[in-house]
Amino acid sequence: MSHELRTPLTSIVGSLRLLTEGVAGADPENSATLLDIAWRNSGFLAEIINDILNVEKLDASAMQFQIQKLDLTELIERAVDLNSGFAEEHGVRFEFVDPGCKIKVRGDDTKLLQVMANLLLMPPTFPQTAGA
Repeated sequence: MSHELRTPLTSIVGSLRLLTEGVAGADPENSATLLDIAWRNSGFLAEIINDILNVEKLDASAMQFQIQKLDLTELIERAVDLNSGFAEEHGVRFEFVDPGCKIKVRGDDTKLLQVMANLLLMPPTFPQTAGA
Protein backbone atom coordinates (compact mmCIF):
# COMPACT_ATOMS: atom_id res chain seq x y z
CA MET A 1 0.00 0.00 0.00
CA SER A 2 2.82 2.41 0.78
CA HIS A 3 4.14 2.08 -2.79
CA GLU A 4 0.72 2.89 -4.26
CA LEU A 5 0.54 6.06 -2.13
CA ARG A 6 4.14 7.15 -2.49
CA THR A 7 4.42 6.82 -6.28
CA PRO A 8 1.79 9.43 -7.25
CA LEU A 9 2.75 11.66 -4.32
CA THR A 10 6.42 11.63 -5.38
CA SER A 11 5.40 12.55 -8.92
CA ILE A 12 3.24 15.43 -7.70
CA VAL A 13 5.92 16.79 -5.37
CA GLY A 14 8.60 16.44 -8.04
CA SER A 15 6.55 18.22 -10.70
CA LEU A 16 5.63 21.06 -8.36
CA ARG A 17 9.24 21.38 -7.15
CA LEU A 18 10.48 21.72 -10.74
CA LEU A 19 7.87 24.40 -11.40
CA THR A 20 8.61 26.41 -8.27
CA GLU A 21 12.38 26.21 -8.86
CA GLY A 22 11.91 27.47 -12.41
CA VAL A 23 13.42 24.38 -14.00
CA ALA A 24 10.62 24.38 -16.59
CA GLY A 25 11.84 27.81 -17.64
CA ALA A 26 9.59 30.27 -19.40
CA ASP A 27 8.29 27.60 -21.79
CA PRO A 28 4.54 27.29 -21.15
CA GLU A 29 4.52 23.84 -22.78
CA ASN A 30 7.02 22.46 -20.24
CA SER A 31 5.04 24.03 -17.40
CA ALA A 32 1.77 22.64 -18.78
CA THR A 33 3.28 19.15 -19.01
CA LEU A 34 4.47 19.26 -15.40
CA LEU A 35 1.11 20.60 -14.22
CA ASP A 36 -0.68 17.84 -16.16
CA ILE A 37 1.50 15.19 -14.49
CA ALA A 38 0.74 16.65 -11.06
CA TRP A 39 -2.99 16.91 -11.88
CA ARG A 40 -3.32 13.31 -13.11
CA ASN A 41 -1.36 11.91 -10.19
CA SER A 42 -3.35 13.93 -7.65
CA GLY A 43 -6.54 12.40 -9.10
CA PHE A 44 -5.01 8.94 -8.87
CA LEU A 45 -3.97 9.59 -5.28
CA ALA A 46 -7.47 10.82 -4.42
CA GLU A 47 -8.92 7.58 -5.83
CA ILE A 48 -6.59 5.49 -3.67
CA ILE A 49 -7.50 7.49 -0.56
CA ASN A 50 -11.21 7.14 -1.37
CA ASP A 51 -10.74 3.38 -1.76
CA ILE A 52 -9.07 3.21 1.67
CA LEU A 53 -11.86 5.25 3.24
CA ASN A 54 -14.50 3.05 1.57
CA VAL A 55 -12.87 -0.07 3.00
CA GLU A 56 -12.97 1.52 6.45
CA LYS A 57 -16.66 2.34 5.95
CA LEU A 58 -17.34 -1.26 4.92
CA ASP A 59 -15.53 -2.53 8.01
CA ALA A 60 -17.61 -0.20 10.19
CA SER A 61 -20.83 -1.10 8.32
CA ALA A 62 -21.29 2.63 7.68
CA MET A 63 -21.35 2.64 3.89
CA GLN A 64 -24.61 3.81 2.34
CA PHE A 65 -26.01 1.99 -0.69
CA GLN A 66 -28.68 3.23 -3.10
CA ILE A 67 -30.04 -0.12 -4.28
CA GLN A 68 -32.13 0.02 -7.43
CA LYS A 69 -32.97 -2.08 -10.45
CA LEU A 70 -30.31 -1.55 -13.13
CA ASP A 71 -29.70 -2.59 -16.72
CA LEU A 72 -26.35 -4.41 -16.52
CA THR A 73 -25.62 -3.97 -20.24
CA GLU A 74 -26.06 -0.19 -19.91
CA LEU A 75 -23.92 -0.16 -16.76
CA ILE A 76 -21.08 -2.02 -18.50
CA GLU A 77 -21.28 0.35 -21.48
CA ARG A 78 -21.05 3.35 -19.12
CA ALA A 79 -18.07 1.82 -17.30
CA VAL A 80 -16.25 1.28 -20.60
CA ASP A 81 -17.02 4.86 -21.71
CA LEU A 82 -15.95 6.38 -18.38
CA ASN A 83 -12.63 4.51 -18.31
CA SER A 84 -11.64 4.55 -22.00
CA GLY A 85 -9.66 7.80 -21.78
CA PHE A 86 -7.46 6.56 -18.96
CA ALA A 87 -6.99 3.20 -20.69
CA GLU A 88 -5.99 4.82 -23.98
CA GLU A 89 -3.34 6.89 -22.18
CA HIS A 90 -1.78 3.53 -21.30
CA GLY A 91 -2.10 1.95 -24.74
CA VAL A 92 -5.25 -0.04 -23.99
CA ARG A 93 -8.47 0.14 -25.97
CA PHE A 94 -11.83 -1.09 -24.70
CA GLU A 95 -14.52 -2.20 -27.08
CA PHE A 96 -18.09 -2.61 -25.87
CA VAL A 97 -20.04 -5.34 -27.63
CA ASP A 98 -23.77 -5.17 -26.97
CA PRO A 99 -25.00 -8.70 -26.15
CA GLY A 100 -28.37 -7.88 -27.67
CA CYS A 101 -30.33 -8.69 -24.53
CA LYS A 102 -31.30 -6.89 -21.36
CA ILE A 103 -29.92 -8.16 -18.09
CA LYS A 104 -31.40 -6.63 -14.95
CA VAL A 105 -29.59 -6.54 -11.61
CA ARG A 106 -30.24 -4.90 -8.27
CA GLY A 107 -27.43 -2.77 -6.93
CA ASP A 108 -25.92 0.67 -6.36
CA ASP A 109 -24.88 2.01 -9.76
CA THR A 110 -22.09 4.23 -8.39
CA LYS A 111 -20.54 1.39 -6.41
CA LEU A 112 -20.91 -1.05 -9.32
CA LEU A 113 -19.24 1.46 -11.68
CA GLN A 114 -16.37 1.71 -9.20
CA VAL A 115 -16.02 -2.08 -9.10
CA MET A 116 -16.04 -2.23 -12.90
CA ALA A 117 -13.41 0.54 -13.09
CA ASN A 118 -11.19 -1.44 -10.74
CA LEU A 119 -11.63 -4.55 -12.89
CA LEU A 120 -11.12 -2.75 -16.20
CA LEU A 121 -8.04 -0.86 -15.05
CA MET A 122 -6.47 -3.64 -13.01
CA PRO A 123 -2.94 -4.36 -14.21
CA PRO A 124 -2.63 -7.82 -15.73
CA THR A 125 -1.01 -10.49 -13.65
CA PHE A 126 0.88 -13.30 -15.21
CA PRO A 127 1.65 -16.64 -13.58
CA GLN A 128 5.19 -17.08 -12.43
CA THR A 129 7.13 -19.76 -14.27
CA ALA A 130 9.90 -21.86 -12.82
CA GLY A 131 13.24 -20.10 -13.05
CA ALA A 132 11.69 -16.70 -13.77
